[in-house]
Amino acid sequence: MGLWSISTVLLLVSLDKIKLASSCKQWEEYTDEQLHKIISTAVQNAEVFDASIEQLAVCPRIVEIWLKLIRFRCKPRKVICFPGERYRRLTGECNNLKFPLWGMADRAERRFLPPEYQDGVSIPRQLSVNGHPLPSARMVSNIVHRQDPCCPLRERDLSLYVMQWGQMIDHDIVDTAGLKGAGDSSIMCCNISRKILEKRPECFPIYIPKGDLHFENDCMNFVRNLPAKDDWCRFGYRNQVNQATSFLDASFLYGQSHEDSKSIRAFKRGMLRMTPSGLFPPPGSSDTRSCRLESQEHYCMKSGQFIVISYHIMTLCEVYIYFISHYDSVRFIFIAYHFMTVCEVYGNSFIRYGYIQFYYTLKYISFARNQIADTELDSGYSQIANT
Repeated sequence: MGLWSISTVLLLVSLDKIKLASSCKQWEEYTDEQLHKIISTAVQNAEVFDASIEQLAVCPRIVEIWLKLIRFRCKPRKVICFPGERYRRLTGECNNLKFPLWGMADRAERRFLPPEYQDGVSIPRQLSVNGHPLPSARMVSNIVHRQDPCCPLRERDLSLYVMQWGQMIDHDIVDTAGLKGAGDSSIMCCNISRKILEKRPECFPIYIPKGDLHFENDCMNFVRNLPAKDDWCRFGYRNQVNQATSFLDASFLYGQSHEDSKSIRAFKRGMLRMTPSGLFPPPGSSDTRSCRLESQEHYCMKSGQFIVISYHIMTLCEVYIYFISHYDSVRFIFIAYHFMTVCEVYGNSFIRYGYIQFYYTLKYISFARNQIADTELDSGYSQIANT
């Protein structure tokens, strides 16, 4: 798959291997049509060139034609910040006024090292440095995490809640979306013919070795992550998008956008939506891609993320429910100390008291959760590690 699904935009062409000049000046001799074909091929497979994507991306003439090709598909991000804003934005933008895009949701995940794609652009590496096929990821996982049957590992000091708390933190800062088919349908990568699989570049199935102790089948369905749009629509290799903010801001509970928050807010005195009993979040999606049910009596609970709460993961579910319940407790404390007639003007909108309640409580919940993660949880780990 091309960068940012660009294969749906650019013309596919067949070109013999092109020898690229080390200097960008030579590109000025090419016509727009010739450069269209060169760039179209580069985003499909960089191996046909003697230059890398990084070398092409610094040439002004290449950049000029690239921006013409995608001008109707990509617009640079523009964020307007107001230093006097009282509450953080759900999207994570403007938390840093000097760098307003830092930590914002729906941006490319940052890299410590450049990628090693098979084609230099997008396709995951499938061969080793010696040219041999790489082993199955499941086989590697089984070998790395193998335990001696006589001496199974047991954690005596930490409960399952510690792991689930860490998973909750992970949900707060990482939300990587997978690609979907037509009509938002699931993409199947297993139990299909090789001919069909080759026509689904979004598929990257994981083959399960014989004798696996957990899986009975021989294929794990794996769909590649959604490509990220560059903030400035620059020419480059494929990156993955992170739908969550990079801050510990309880976005797993409140969502990463105003659209997300609308689905979980009751819009009544700052309350969140709950079941009639007031004990649980309301039902969410029944899509088995993000929620698996072990019984027809169970249901998938709605959270601020597109990942709904899986009922069978009881400890993680309990953590979510605790914060939703605690939210209302904090909200009532807030009411006791403020007048119900309070309202504020934000831009040209007249926003009533529920707005203040919602964002004030969000701030408190985020602070309480971070206090646990930064002090109590860390000190517990440190004590165990030093004993």
